[in-house]
Amino acid sequence: MKKRQLLFLRDVLIYTFTAFGGPQAHIAVLLREFVEKRKYITEDELMELNALSQVLPGPSSTQTLVGIAWKVGGLRLAINKALAYYEDLVDNHPGYTGTYYHLGKLYEALNRKDDAIKTYETGMKVTKEKRDNHAFSELQAVYRQAMGFEEDDDDY
Repeated sequence: MKKRQLLFLRDVLIYTFTAFGGPQAHIAVLLREFVEKRKYITEDELMELNALSQVLPGPSSTQTLVGIAWKVGGLRLAINKALAYYEDLVDNHPGYTGTYYHLGKLYEALNRKDDAIKTYETGMKVTKEKRDNHAFSELQAVYRQAMGFEEDDDDY
């Protein structure tokens, strides 16, 4: 890993422990720390990434940070950043049900099918306990697809 990428990861770690106040405040911190001080990206690029993140699932400031990771270190660094974020979210905030879907899909994209299936199963258990039928049905659909079940199979 290049020195610039290691410095970026260090800065991300500091940012994750010091950014408070919601997405608007986070963008101000990203502007100050990642654009003005470190010059990882330009202000226009930050605003473009932030606008794009508004249509993605999950917290917009986190999605913006993944976009910055892609700009700094390419796809590999962005994927590693997203993976670390989702795994941390599942470990520390297991009730945040949307994470199970996104982490499972990321595992599938990384050819980690067993991890994806396990993540979907855990997510289905959590959503069932929370009586979140919508999230449960979404997880059930991707679980069945990952397991290779046909539409008319009713095994889970």
